[in-house]
Amino acid sequence: MGWVHVVDGDDGPAGFLAASIGTASISMAPVAVEHGWWAGKGGGMDLLRAYLTWAKERGCFAVRMSTPPNSERAGMILKRCGFQLAEQAWVRVL
Repeated sequence: MGWVHVVDGDDGPAGFLAASIGTASISMAPVAVEHGWWAGKGGGMDLLRAYLTWAKERGCFAVRMSTPPNSERAGMILKRCGFQLAEQAWVRVL
């Protein structure tokens, strides 16, 4: 099940958040997984709140967000919203 939410600005789209429902790596309990979050002209908190509501309404026990490396601002926002750093992903381009 997928979900995309877009916020509009004066000149068109100002941000979006895309997600789907998956499972945790050690459990079959449903987890909402963010696949992209951009808010170039504001609206980021509205997107995050809508995502949390969507996940809760679908019975998810947790939500997952990712941030780019060294993105201190995004990390601070998520911490203030009750998120905890749980893992890091490493990627190699083939």
